[in-house]
Amino acid sequence: MKEINILTSTDNNLVPHLFTQLRNIADNLLPKYNVNFWLFHYRIPKADIEELTAYSEFLGIKFHEVFVYDFEDYKVLTKGTDDRYPYESYFYFCAHRYLPEHIERALYIDAGDIIFSGDIEEFYFAPFEGNFIIASIAVSKRQELYTFDDLSIEDWYIDIVHEYINSGSLVLNLQLMRIFNIDLRFYENVTNFMMSKSFILQTDNPDVQVYYYYDQGLIAAAFVGQIKFFEYEHFGFQPLHMPYNFRPLNIEMQKTT
Repeated sequence: MKEINILTSTDNNLVPHLFTQLRNIADNLLPKYNVNFWLFHYRIPKADIEELTAYSEFLGIKFHEVFVYDFEDYKVLTKGTDDRYPYESYFYFCAHRYLPEHIERALYIDAGDIIFSGDIEEFYFAPFEGNFIIASIAVSKRQELYTFDDLSIEDWYIDIVHEYINSGSLVLNLQLMRIFNIDLRFYENVTNFMMSKSFILQTDNPDVQVYYYYDQGLIAAAFVGQIKFFEYEHFGFQPLHMPYNFRPLNIEMQKTT
């Protein structure tokens, strides 16, 4: 039986929603797969972890707690943004360093607000083709995929670091990240590079200079040119085509067409 590894990270505020998310995963993936659910955190009460573990066992999901002892080290990844998102938003960047080495890939999902509506085999097991992540294009001003050099052009830069990808669900190539020894220093270097460009994003907080749109902007810039966009080779970029990663706006637009 094939194994699927799903990971997420959050603080205690979203814990109640994890129970719904676990049930949703069970309804769509069991019993076809062995499902492991990995929860990265540093401030969820032990009682909540015990309840999540028991509920997962009841559903047939293997629950794993990953306590991130070095959470303060993630502060460097937030220096180019405001304080809207906590450190937990970035824990999946180094998932390969916390998970067992035999796990070569994992699906990251946002805690609490991602739902499954069927089998995800074609997305989860898609070949990486030498790329670090598999995602869906969210927003782009052109059909061609962006490259690292495009980070030096302001219009393209803003696309990449804002919502080029939607990080609500990503397949992570853990094996490749281990081979290239991707670590927090790597991401910090990317952060410093982006801040050196001095391209500022417009936000609702004019008092803080924001250089990238939190985790999804940083990870898009970190691996730009080495991201596999699911089904892009067949359809190219189409604004409403976001397989395995729809946003509410897209759903509403589909309902009215």
